[in-house]
Amino acid sequence: LLCPAGCWLNANRAYIDASIIAGHTTKKAEIPGRRRVCMGENVETGVEDIITNDAPVKVIENGQLIIIRDGVKYNVQGQKL
Repeated sequence: LLCPAGCWLNANRAYIDASIIAGHTTKKAEIPGRRRVCMGENVETGVEDIITNDAPVKVIENGQLIIIRDGVKYNVQGQKL
């Protein structure tokens, strides 16, 4: 099928008539259902444990950044020293 006079397409675009393609059905493919994954009951997470009143102390020892929180030393990656 050809476009009648006066019709045009943008560069790198095409329109396909699906009815003339062999083996094509006009019925749309069904979308699979969504699944929900639960990790137990719907309960709150312990967010209150994340927020602390004491601010971490950041110091440089031997050219390495050290974070001290609750008397425990951590490196920048969060590993205990």
